[in-house]
Amino acid sequence: MPDERPNDPDLRARLERSERLAREVGALAGGLVHEIRNPLNALRIHLDLLREDLATDAPPTEKTRRRVGTLSKEVGRIDEILEEFLRYARGFEPARVPGDLSGVVSETLDFLSPEAAESKVQIHRGFAEGLGPVPMDAALVRQAVVNVVRNAIQALPSGGDIFVRISRDGGSAFLDVSDTGPGIPSEALPRVFDAFFSTKRGGTGLGLPVTRRIVEAHGGEISVQSEAGKGTNFRIRLPLSP
Repeated sequence: MPDERPNDPDLRARLERSERLAREVGALAGGLVHEIRNPLNALRIHLDLLREDLATDAPPTEKTRRRVGTLSKEVGRIDEILEEFLRYARGFEPARVPGDLSGVVSETLDFLSPEAAESKVQIHRGFAEGLGPVPMDAALVRQAVVNVVRNAIQALPSGGDIFVRISRDGGSAFLDVSDTGPGIPSEALPRVFDAFFSTKRGGTGLGLPVTRRIVEAHGGEISVQSEAGKGTNFRIRLPLSP
């Protein structure tokens, strides 16, 4: 494969420094996550032992059970944040092979259906026929779809509808995920893809930034439109195979 780097020596040097820094940050993130997970795993083990003790000793009070449950839940949340941070910091090098985007999305929606049903959310599908193959890393695209659809489910705490559509325009495939939620405040809209920014209480603020990095690593784009009281639409564009 020919070298596609710029011919300008200064620009080329800056690009190489940027790539080197990105690798170093990724390595640093991996080390940091590892160091945090060691005490986190110890905490999880001791919580499990404490739960066993509570089950065999004198019956614990409801307050004690709630506190242990809360601690276990927060340990899991920290682990989730670490995993999302690691994905974001290390970036992605997708193994792109021509695949069936509709099939990947359909399987992902099947996986998320129980979660949606529990939140009283109904997912509607509309996939165009004859889409053609999309060069993609199926596992990464599945993760991106999970992030966007789960974000839509969380935007509907009292239930509602999500519409997932796949269409084609020219040499691109488009995936639209729309919800009937309250919409994103106009002042927050420009920041939805910023790392650690979230409009949801308890959100990691990394799901959508990870999604954008996955989409861009596939040569695509992701955008968002939202209107107060009328819901939100995320659109992902991915190039089709020539």
